[in-house]
Amino acid sequence: MREEMLSPQVQLLMAAVFKRLETIEAKLDKKVAYLPVDDAVTAYQKHLAEGVNKRGRRFTEDSIRNFSWFLDRFGQHFAERNIAEITTEECNAFLMAYWQNTSSGTYRQRITQLRVFFNFCIQLLKRRGSPIFYNPADLLDPIEHHVEQPVWIPIELMRMLIKSAQDKNCWLALAIMATAGLRIADLM
Repeated sequence: MREEMLSPQVQLLMAAVFKRLETIEAKLDKKVAYLPVDDAVTAYQKHLAEGVNKRGRRFTEDSIRNFSWFLDRFGQHFAERNIAEITTEECNAFLMAYWQNTSSGTYRQRITQLRVFFNFCIQLLKRRGSPIFYNPADLLDPIEHHVEQPVWIPIELMRMLIKSAQDKNCWLALAIMATAGLRIADLM
């Protein structure tokens, strides 16, 4: 009786709202990946302490020290969070907070460490039978690394430079630098 009093537009709107609520309820009923950041960091540090990666190679001391330092920063930044709820934007903000003014190689290394850490967390959840999540570090864009091309000295100028040497030692030093690509500091 109440439905007859409502206009068709209101009925359509109510049907759309009910359908949306059903989809939200269905999503809420699904299992959600859950792994606290503190537990993930502890598990990865334990993995590092065991000393062997998934390919059977041993971690170097530098690798363990570097990753431990990185994990400490990660644990402080994302304390008391669910690892599966960390977004790509938050990962980017984390990297910029600590490594904004570093070289592109260091920044790429941190992105790689994030990827490896998140992949470890995904594998850990799989072993526990929990739902998995996507790796937010996979969507991070690395900083472009441009190598500057050296300026080459023409051969004619090099010949003039070598011929201008005043004694045999200077001539030999210039000749070796010209043919071997050495700097003067390397030669002396």
